[in-house]
Amino acid sequence: SQYNMGDKLYALDASNGHLLWSYTINPSSNDEYSSPAVVNGIVYVGSHDGNMYAIFANNGTLYWKFKTSLLIFSSPAVVDGKVFFGGGDGYVYALDAITSSPAGHLVWRTNPSGNQYPSDINSMPVVADGKVFTSDGRQNVYVLDENSGSVLWHYQTDIQSRNLAYENGIVYAAGGMDNNVSALDAATGQLLWNFQFSGGWPATSPAAANGVVFEGSDDGKINA
Repeated sequence: SQYNMGDKLYALDASNGHLLWSYTINPSSNDEYSSPAVVNGIVYVGSHDGNMYAIFANNGTLYWKFKTSLLIFSSPAVVDGKVFFGGGDGYVYALDAITSSPAGHLVWRTNPSGNQYPSDINSMPVVADGKVFTSDGRQNVYVLDENSGSVLWHYQTDIQSRNLAYENGIVYAAGGMDNNVSALDAATGQLLWNFQFSGGWPATSPAAANGVVFEGSDDGKINA
């Protein structure tokens, strides 16, 4: 499935690119924000209209939708039968992905900042070891309990982090103008190390695999 910046979600045949179906998400808007996730035959995608949609991947019909108060930038993460995503209203959401009574109902909702007017949560959550890792537009990294949504720890960075990366008990944040990639202990939020780029600033979300962190910078380099 491929997502188009408009009012439709498109499914294309992977072998030849032919259109299989399209689903009109919000006909009154041309600005849909979330990238889709496809898990167990269901496509999950967030919209400018504030809804998280679950759509059957085989035929493009609606399974369920859940309404939030503002637009959804955050791409969803679907783990352990739940859909996790951040909202433009500053809340992190966990929805029931599959239970029939009914699917798509709210499991928990948390404003991790505790502020009356929180910053939007636009990063894709990372879910691992019973924790939900996410960040907002004000240089904050938050870790929430996967089952309850309670905030376990919060780290104030000097960077406007994009999507986070996680591997072997360490969460990695990068982005912004201080030129750093930061490694945090996933259990406590303690800063383990910073790496400062000498050339361009870190311009992509980090990726981590086999003990190596990968990060693109605006000087045209991929750094490991």
